[in-house]
Amino acid sequence: CIPLWESSKEKQGVGVAMRSNAVLLLVLCLAGCAQARASPPSGCRSMSCFSGTTIAPEVALEEGPSKDVELIGHRDSVSDCEDSCLRFITLYSWRRCASFVWHSAPPGGRGGECYAVLDDRNMTGAVARFDATSGVRGASWSDHLSHVAALAAHAASRGAEAARGAWGRVSEGAE
Repeated sequence: CIPLWESSKEKQGVGVAMRSNAVLLLVLCLAGCAQARASPPSGCRSMSCFSGTTIAPEVALEEGPSKDVELIGHRDSVSDCEDSCLRFITLYSWRRCASFVWHSAPPGGRGGECYAVLDDRNMTGAVARFDATSGVRGASWSDHLSHVAALAAHAASRGAEAARGAWGRVSEGAE
């Protein structure tokens, strides 16, 4: 076993930071493994589904989906979107749906939007989005790790924003 910290007094601060980072990495890895071994969320049967992340962040932008992402339609569930993706072929180019993104419907709205992703994306470029679920064919361990990393980065940025806001309130009160 390789020690993660030094025992000397000078390096003790670095050792504490390294232990903290090692513990955080271990927790993230265990969470990723648990996610990978858990039953698929929301009923995905053929693909690996990742809740809380999107592999097609461009659909939320003003210009809409790119040439590699097409709106299939409104679907009531992730499994309905997955089924539509498996049957989807674009007209004229005859490209098949390689993966999908489903955005849940707003409260009181009709079914969520289902998008076909036509290129060979994986979870490496995933972006956290609470109302999205991405479905990928043949997901690897790196896809699961990328999913956990995207969620952790989002949580860390939200925590940093909250800390900045709290620090601002504290520093204003100190004046």
